[in-house]
Amino acid sequence: MRKLSKKDIQFRDQMIEKVKAAQAEKEALEERIEALRAETTQWASGFHQEMADYYEDRSDTWKESDNGDAYAEWVGAAFELANLPNGYIENLDDFLVALGTLDDAPDKED
Repeated sequence: MRKLSKKDIQFRDQMIEKVKAAQAEKEALEERIEALRAETTQWASGFHQEMADYYEDRSDTWKESDNGDAYAEWVGAAFELANLPNGYIENLDDFLVALGTLDDAPDKED
């Protein structure tokens, strides 16, 4: 075989177009995901400092308790979301898990 058949050339050209279209879709999706990351960091930044201040205002005894430990983990989860670096989100499942860590405070004590 010295050259591709017309059928093979048509198939190749169709595949090139399909790959280009898929690449454009991928780039658009990556932009959407990055926008979600930016929106999430802005949202989490809005309440992370308030959570950290609440924790710091508590007694050392409370901080060392199970409630204090659980609250510190919760504050840490908010910090992680508030500080997601650009381009961080490669796995949407991990992103969903990170968002899911922010339920209500683990401690109802005021």
